Amino acid sequence: MPELRLSDGGSMAYQDQGTGRPVIFLHGWAMRGGLFAEQAKRLAHAYRCLVPDLRGHGESSPLPSGQGVAALADDIAALIAHLALEGVVLCGWSMGAMVAWSLVERHGGARLAGLAIEDMTPRIPGAPDWAGGLKGGHSIAAARHAATAMRRHWRRSCPRLVSRIFATGRSPMPSHQAALAAASVADPESMAALWESLVAQDFRAFLPSLALPTLILFGSQSQLYGPQASAWLAENMPRAKAVAFPDAGHAPHLEEPDRFSHALAAFLAEIDETAPLARTEQERSKT
Repeated sequence: MPELRLSDGGSMAYQDQGTGRPVIFLHGWAMRGGLFAEQAKRLAHAYRCLVPDLRGHGESSPLPSGQGVAALADDIAALIAHLALEGVVLCGWSMGAMVAWSLVERHGGARLAGLAIEDMTPRIPGAPDWAGGLKGGHSIAAARHAATAMRRHWRRSCPRLVSRIFATGRSPMPSHQAALAAASVADPESMAALWESLVAQDFRAFLPSLALPTLILFGSQSQLYGPQASAWLAENMPRAKAVAFPDAGHAPHLEEPDRFSHALAAFLAEIDETAPLARTEQERSKT
């Protein structure tokens, strides 16, 4: 697996397969890039699929002390620059969606052609005027308490965390074991810091100005977020449309992989039609 050396001395591992428009898959908190293996395999005949392990996860180095979502966004911006990518589509699942939004907010969207957002809210804590947060509510104070527990007992908490990814009552699938394995090797300190960072994010003021074509993919049976979050995104992002997955929870790409891959491929085809990708010398060298 290739590795990108980062300016602070850390490293980010990533998979790179296929040719064509770059699609970067950004996994969720405590997961790893390999959970998008099925989508990358299906799309690699027509797209260049890049699947990183975000720092603190998988084969990448831990997140630097005191860093959070913005650092992960900067890492992906560094990957895009390092590979001289243009016309990129970011596919962000859960935390990966916030990484994508943070990247656009911090670095602009000149190298991007679109976003696919999987089951995520622009703000995790609920509020009297915000019904799109994490089910059951979760304050910044609660996040700090949870982070302390993560630092002490991370692997003990993994089975409960992973169980909430999937729709209630769904029979265990191979992807359930893969998600548990991914969580088990995540760096506990990085997970705690990222959870605190995630809960502090609020992209509601920024997203109405984000004019990239956006596909919202959400599970109707998500244990984490209700339909209000995806409805808000579809209504407030100027070029967004939403697709519901009735049998899925927080991970439609794992729970309904055929339908998810079809929806993503159709979205990418729309982007190809409206904004054809000029082939760079680097892309020619890969064919």
